[in-house]
Amino acid sequence: MKIFTLQRKALSFSKISLLILSMFLLQGCPYESTFPLTGKDIVFPSEYLGTWYEKDGNEGVLDYKKYIFRELDDMSIYLDEMELNDNDEWETTTYECHISYVGESRFVNVKTTDKTSDGVYYLYNVEMEDDQMNVRGITTNITKEFENADSLYQYVEKYKHLDFFYSAEDAKILTQWGDH
Repeated sequence: MKIFTLQRKALSFSKISLLILSMFLLQGCPYESTFPLTGKDIVFPSEYLGTWYEKDGNEGVLDYKKYIFRELDDMSIYLDEMELNDNDEWETTTYECHISYVGESRFVNVKTTDKTSDGVYYLYNVEMEDDQMNVRGITTNITKEFENADSLYQYVEKYKHLDFFYSAEDAKILTQWGDH
């Protein structure tokens, strides 16, 4: 009888552990939309082009992950998100990006380009400050369903000034760092 109870507790603990692990793995994904904030009608700023690295909390740079912005056309760029795997090889995910302005605020619409693309856009607020790019993903806590890009745009316009509109897990400071 005690063995059966211990097995049941171990199974419950395993399920809870799996749930907690899943919650941690799923963090860090910004809000997803089936349409962008706006169409591609703004020339993509050239200051984004190049290789960028994420700064860590100690003002250092994470050299195992980099972001390469390269030109696609005047209105769009490719973003290659690259991370070193355990074999010291770069694994790359490529996105297509375009700019939207909501008032004075600049947002980047990011869409995956690989064969497994699910047709969603990730939305990031981006501010350039000297040689740094401050990136904040819109929170996934939005439960409202939007009928079209106009309703999404109006929602973002209404709440873009609030700190809790952005996900802390998706906040990054990128810097161009040497010739790496």
